Amino acid sequence: MVQLPAGLSVEDAIKTLKGKNGIVHAQPNFIYKALTFPNDARFDEQWALNNTGQTGGTAGADIEAPKAWDIITDACDIIVAVIDSGVDYYHEDLEYNMWINQAEYNGTTGVDDDDNGYVDDI
Repeated sequence: MVQLPAGLSVEDAIKTLKGKNGIVHAQPNFIYKALTFPNDARFDEQWALNNTGQTGGTAGADIEAPKAWDIITDACDIIVAVIDSGVDYYHEDLEYNMWINQAEYNGTTGVDDDDNGYVDDI
């Protein structure tokens, strides 16, 4: 192992070391970390999270979810809004995670109980 002098870049150190007698190979000491993947049996079908081209699409055309999961996997305080009439509220992955507007749910039918401009938007 070689300690670099202050101000010397890794690239410059490699160039310098490669020219010295007795040096066969020089490279940085990389630190690798495995990405976190969920234990979801159908994860590979969700190409938008980690697209390897598994369904004939473009590899890398995704949101790189595994990189984000290495930072945080608990997002229970984050509310995600989905504007989609096709949501299956009773799907096993969603049923117990759907946000409910408690003010409207426990409010009066036909009244905008949370004063956001929408009536009964549970």
